[in-house]
Amino acid sequence: MNQDNNISVGIVKRLEFAGFRAAFLTYRAIGQIKKSYDELSEKSKDIQYVQNAVKHFQNNQPPNIPFEPLSFLIAAQPGDYAQIILNIDGKRFAVPIPPPFNDPAEQKRFNEILESTIKDHQAAHTRGISQKLLTVLSGLGRYGRNNICYIEGLGSYFNLRAFYTDIPCEDNSQPLKFVEECETCALCRENCPTGAIGQNAVIDATRCLSMYNEVDGTIPDWIQKNAHHTMISCLRCQEICPVNKSLPKKEIHTIELNETETQTLISPDSMTIPLELKQKLNQFGFDDGFISIAGRNANLALKNLKELP
Repeated sequence: MNQDNNISVGIVKRLEFAGFRAAFLTYRAIGQIKKSYDELSEKSKDIQYVQNAVKHFQNNQPPNIPFEPLSFLIAAQPGDYAQIILNIDGKRFAVPIPPPFNDPAEQKRFNEILESTIKDHQAAHTRGISQKLLTVLSGLGRYGRNNICYIEGLGSYFNLRAFYTDIPCEDNSQPLKFVEECETCALCRENCPTGAIGQNAVIDATRCLSMYNEVDGTIPDWIQKNAHHTMISCLRCQEICPVNKSLPKKEIHTIELNETETQTLISPDSMTIPLELKQKLNQFGFDDGFISIAGRNANLALKNLKELP
């Protein structure tokens, strides 16, 4: 191993020592990345969101950064479950928040360690490139049938960051790999509340619940009312996944709102949040733009959740 590659290996080791997972991918893999986007565009000519993603990728190539990229650095932060306890009419309900939508303190630590680890080198956040794709091509992760990325030991519960860097690395790029267990398992497809998961590892995102409850607006009528169960995104395909079920149990980060706070959050006019409640939610990882969405989704999910004992 030459001195240049020692640098990339050392950075990965330091990030892993801090509790994260990381890998480098040579920038020469950009040809393979372009090919993946070309194939996706060809297979999905009539799907507008796919064409938008392809266009976004193309518009950011080559990247507008002040150095010549030599590699991608991909880093993963382990994620935990979180929940908000809502109080209504003397009853308590837990509304789940999937990883990675929680723990702003850990997010801050993640960002600070990443920045300090690569501070002696030039780096810039990637734009327009799927972080999942980079993770799989680097060998750090694999695709599941549900089109979610899995990392050994973390399952699908993690946050990703990806950077262009001027750090050389060995060419250890991998072909697209899939979780072996998916070959004989269809639990995610059978449990998808909107039928978004098909036989292959390319989901129909136009039917994915996450696509609709991660943005503001009206939820389409074709989504059945019993599909709603989280404060944001969707957990059905991850909850049922045997790969995730084999992971060690972790603490569930919890915040509880009293009845007044709960009614304020789930009211139709939840944008007008009192400062004290807003600060409470901000500290738990809710930015201002997420609060109105969270209130709408919580309102829908409450109709399907069981009262806590």
